[in-house]
Amino acid sequence: MHLQVSKGPTTSTVPDVTSLSQSDAQAQLKASGFGVQIVSQPVTDPSQDGIVQTQDPPGGSKAPPGSTVTIAVGKFGETSPPGPP
Repeated sequence: MHLQVSKGPTTSTVPDVTSLSQSDAQAQLKASGFGVQIVSQPVTDPSQDGIVQTQDPPGGSKAPPGSTVTIAVGKFGETSPPGPP
């Protein structure tokens, strides 16, 4: 009789991609075996346009391979239109 003991589901460490460009973040996450979902986050600093502001799950945490990491990418100039005077 052969008994195999499972250590539970396999997890991988999520890379920290905050402060990277959107394309670099996507490449690093995909290379680590994760899917990527992108959401826009308005920023007031033009130097943050196209830069990852936050991610979920956070870098350094454990997640199953193939799971999706959501990154919020800065979008400069994306503001609400002013209301009527």
